[in-house]
Amino acid sequence: MSFSRLTHPTANNPITRGLDAIPDDAINPVLLRSEILSEYARGTKPLEKPVTIALASVSEGGDTNYFIAFSGAPQGKKSPLKSPAPETITLSNGITYKVILEDSQVFPPVTYDGGKTNFRHAEQKLANYIYSNYSGSANVNMSIQNVSKEAGMCNGCRQNMPTISASNQNINLYIFEGTTGTGR
Repeated sequence: MSFSRLTHPTANNPITRGLDAIPDDAINPVLLRSEILSEYARGTKPLEKPVTIALASVSEGGDTNYFIAFSGAPQGKKSPLKSPAPETITLSNGITYKVILEDSQVFPPVTYDGGKTNFRHAEQKLANYIYSNYSGSANVNMSIQNVSKEAGMCNGCRQNMPTISASNQNINLYIFEGTTGTGR
């Protein structure tokens, strides 16, 4: 399930659209979710894990790098990943993704909706990593697929993404978001 909505209709970043608008299948969680979870999620029913997956491609100077992050703790019993978590994941599409495990909190978590925070949210981990590691001109495509009834980023990440984007005007940030619709 996805939705289309342009939340920032100006030329400023970020531009947000539904998962159906993703220009690169290599960051499409609708196509990759089953393979990712069946191979790397912990537990006896990995495909039923209520985990948000965020994928990103970063193109800079003719090179494109791919990243993946999962909501939740990076290691241990509360992690959605098998332990030890891999540093990279190579999928059947032949692409290797760097796994971003930690939320570096370059941009601190936002408290929203009566005390929830976006600490350790998949898209927050990716955005912090990208901001910390890319300072020049780059095109960033980021996709987020949660399992909530409400598609895409939480209210905390919605607040942080424009701040992250505005902090480096050389980065063109395009966000694609949606949900499996299987959660609460």
